[in-house]
Amino acid sequence: MLKKLMVIFSLGFTMFICPQISHAYDAEYYQEPYRNQVHFSPEFGWMNDPNGLVYYHGLYHMFYQYYPYGLLWGPMHWGHVISTDLTHWIPQKIALYPDAQGNIFSGSIIIDKKNDSGFGKDTMIAFYTNDRKGIQDQRMAVSHDEGQTWKKIHEPIMRNPGIKDWRDPNVFWYEKDKKWIMVLAAQHKAMFYSSKNLKQWTLMSTFGSTDQSKGVWECPSLMRLPVENSNQKKWVLQISRTDGSPAGGTGVEYFVGDFNGQHFIQSRKLKRRDWVNYGADYYAAIPWNNLEGPRGERVTIAWMSNWKYAERIPTTPWRNSMTLPVSLTLVKMGDSFRLKQTPIYHLKPQDGHIRFHQKTIQPSTNVLKGHKFKVGEIKAEFDLSKSNAKEFGFRLREGVGQYTKIGYQVTTHQLLVDRSHSSDFHFNSDITGVHAIHMNPTNHKIQLHIFLDRSSIEVFGNDGIRVITDQIFPRAKSDRISLYSSGGHTVITSFVLQPFTSIWGSSPLVSNIKKWQTIKGIWADSISGKVGQSEGEGSILSNRMGKNFEYESDVTILNKHYINKITGTGGLIFYSDKVAKNMYVAALDVSHKSVQLIKYDNGKRMVIAQKPMTLIGNQKYHLKVVARQHLIKIYLDKNLVIEKEDPTFKQGLVGLYTFQSTSAFQNIRLKLKTKMR
Repeated sequence: MLKKLMVIFSLGFTMFICPQISHAYDAEYYQEPYRNQVHFSPEFGWMNDPNGLVYYHGLYHMFYQYYPYGLLWGPMHWGHVISTDLTHWIPQKIALYPDAQGNIFSGSIIIDKKNDSGFGKDTMIAFYTNDRKGIQDQRMAVSHDEGQTWKKIHEPIMRNPGIKDWRDPNVFWYEKDKKWIMVLAAQHKAMFYSSKNLKQWTLMSTFGSTDQSKGVWECPSLMRLPVENSNQKKWVLQISRTDGSPAGGTGVEYFVGDFNGQHFIQSRKLKRRDWVNYGADYYAAIPWNNLEGPRGERVTIAWMSNWKYAERIPTTPWRNSMTLPVSLTLVKMGDSFRLKQTPIYHLKPQDGHIRFHQKTIQPSTNVLKGHKFKVGEIKAEFDLSKSNAKEFGFRLREGVGQYTKIGYQVTTHQLLVDRSHSSDFHFNSDITGVHAIHMNPTNHKIQLHIFLDRSSIEVFGNDGIRVITDQIFPRAKSDRISLYSSGGHTVITSFVLQPFTSIWGSSPLVSNIKKWQTIKGIWADSISGKVGQSEGEGSILSNRMGKNFEYESDVTILNKHYINKITGTGGLIFYSDKVAKNMYVAALDVSHKSVQLIKYDNGKRMVIAQKPMTLIGNQKYHLKVVARQHLIKIYLDKNLVIEKEDPTFKQGLVGLYTFQSTSAFQNIRLKLKTKMR
């Protein structure tokens, strides 16, 4: 069992002490263009909302909305990763699959410590929204092995009361009344339910904002947070709006108040709306259950994207990342309360560290000239009492015609991120290029804590009182950095720049082939091995060429169409040219229930031999090709199924193949031979 989590809060920052994780670095794994190096993203496929965040037995579990068969939103699954430090994430197998009853939408997970449900003490229980053709109800799934396998309880625990958008159950234990509370989003309001046994739920109350002009409510959460520098605690209701955020599009709003076990009462109704984040790429934030800091601090994470353009961002073979996790507290400011966010991270330093103190920055100088910076953090403090500049800050990922500006406008007291020149990608006409928020100095000082990744920026202003998160997609050569001062000089009291190494370790692919080149389709390494997806033909070639050889792999044709059991083809390429137009394929055709030997001659596809077999999706098969020039033998699970002579091709590259499917290949081995058995 892993060590118990210890949480230490000191000197205004958060540290989570956990067992160290050793990761061997892989030069190709998670190294695609725009792949973030210190933020979580899935190995393959589409991801959106974080779900079911729970801490248990030394492990942080993060589930998420997942479509593993392409780069667009599709029938929702729950992906699953675990961590011991909230930084390094280890992929697990998919937790929940959609079925004939519907898709698996967002929700939460609790640990039933006292067996209130009757499923057993310490059962892990997931609550999720089941969506079938737009009709949404609430359901449960249970796990008795800490989230590795799940059993759905198909009968709804809450049937739809006639509300179109009624989803995303967030469940937690309310100690005062010894009962469970569920918060549900319902169009433009939150609905509060209670239960003693987690199966029967009673509606207690609703809460709705006076401003319902834009956006449906989603992904609610209710948390009790400590107020810094006091013994006071307040309740915070977070909701995600599908539209209407300050930057445009999706965002997360919060309300501060009290909760008496039945009703949430907002402290005071303000004309302004309070947002957790003022960038364009922060959504669906929820907290980890079963986890609190020593003063009651809570930890959340969010989806780092925006529904206005999430399906178009220029990434492959995955789409979308998560933000860094943050620790949440409240700060009293005048007669209101503001959310304070402290980033949590355990990142390994890389060479390139820069540090200085008490330096005056003139408009005509750049003290960081010549430095390159792509992944890491900046901590800087500016003294306004000794400065006369109108604006100061940083230009990151600078290149020819490109930069992203993080600045502070002194006269207007505006913290801003300007990504209008950050990339060639057109985000959306509804999304502003400059994302700004009012931020007053503290004792005439401005503090900036910036996290830069390959395709994102997170800015924490004045100890996390203001936060801006944005995606950027600069060219690889845009890697310079500037520290600027406009309209006068700026005094910077302290500055630290620290590059970080990648959080990603070795590829889970087991193979004696190391180099691959994608020809068609989408390919990536995953816990299932080398995975390829294509609506038509997909192929990837190695750098290994053979004439006489044995070439083998475990092959699984993933069942994309889980309801009607239709799937496609996957196989081994051999004797291929460099563009996969002339080659053979030993293929498992699940759709037509046969093992096939396919020949591509100048791109023309011909089945030259086949053996009828009862093949099914999601089952692992072992496929082997033994070839010596014109003689080809194909084995399935050690049984010879095809033997064929064909003189068209006698040598070439080996590779992998998928057709109208998502196919996974693991334990890939090529053995060159001089003799034929």
